[in-house]
Amino acid sequence: MLRNEDFAKITEATPEQLSLVINYVDYLFSDEHFKEFWDSISSIDKAIIHGRWEATKSHGEEIIKPDLVRQIRDRIRTNMHKYKESPGFSQSARYTHDGLVYMYVFEDVKVPIHFIAETPGNVYVIKLALETTWKDDQYIAEWKVRIFDENYRLII
Repeated sequence: MLRNEDFAKITEATPEQLSLVINYVDYLFSDEHFKEFWDSISSIDKAIIHGRWEATKSHGEEIIKPDLVRQIRDRIRTNMHKYKESPGFSQSARYTHDGLVYMYVFEDVKVPIHFIAETPGNVYVIKLALETTWKDDQYIAEWKVRIFDENYRLII
């Protein structure tokens, strides 16, 4: 686990960052919000999924892309299973030197907790990346969730 001094900057999370993380966890564990789950994932990770899907086709496997996304979602669900019920969301955004934002999710939080110092414990890190798109004659910046590690191989 990274310590606070390992980050470039720590600030209060923006409403957009916090909303994305809370919604992402809801979408992750909801079968009815598959499209929203997909829409919350970063373009980089969508490209990795597309590459994996193309690779399965070239090896003669009969898998459709939504099924591959569901398999990946299920792997994330397995990794986050302890955080499904009563998750707590850190109000801090931890900016890395690589341009990502780490948002912490705590397990089994029944009432708000205020940490005044670093405290050991289990957290799940949801990494956010800022993406820009061109829409209506202007650039739009939007936070998205990263689901693969730095080597683009392991689901985090």
